[in-house]
Parts: sequence; C-alpha cells; structure tokens
Amino acid sequence: MRCGRWHGFFLLIIGVVFALTACIPGQLQTVRNVTVRLYVSGNEPFTHLAAEFPDGRVIPVSTASPQYEVLWRLQGKRIRILSGKIQQQVTPPALIIEKFELLTVE
Repeated sequence: MRCGRWHGFFLLIIGVVFALTACIPGQLQTVRNVTVRLYVSGNEPFTHLAAEFPDGRVIPVSTASPQYEVLWRLQGKRIRILSGKIQQQVTPPALIIEKFELLTVE
C-alpha cells in the first residue's frame, strides 16, 4: 500500500508540472510579409545582426537563421521576411528568418 501512495503523489506532481507548462503562452511568434531593415549592432568584437521593424522595434537576428551569412552581407538593406519566427523564450528575443526577399531601392 505504501508504494501505491507514492505512485499517486508522483502522478500528481507530474500532472501539476504538465499543467503549468501547458499554460505558458506561445514560445514562437510567426512573422510573415514584414519589411525590416538589417544592420549590425553592438561593439567589436561583440557585434550581431539586428532587424528594425516598421514600428521601431529592434530584434537581434538569430544565428540559427538558415541563411545567416547571406543576411549578414545585406546589412543596411531592406528585406521582406516571407517566413520567420520570433523566439520569445530567450532574452532578448531573437528573430529566425527562414525565407526572405531583398527589396530594391524605390
């Protein structure tokens, strides 16, 4: 019988942990069809690529972006993010750009 009591307690703890983690708001925010300006931020040797959104928000671009090296070379340019995600579980949030297109000067 003692074993059964511990088993129930263990299941209760697992249930509480599962319920709490299920209530956490979305960890990834989808970004589609948004125009941003890319630029390098920070001081050498700690520079990183960042994206400035139309509303003025600046979010670092994650090195996990599939074409990060290409994006790095586009600093100062405007791109349209066709598919991307903002990781909100990291501090500061990071932008993963999956697909994009380079915008020409208008």
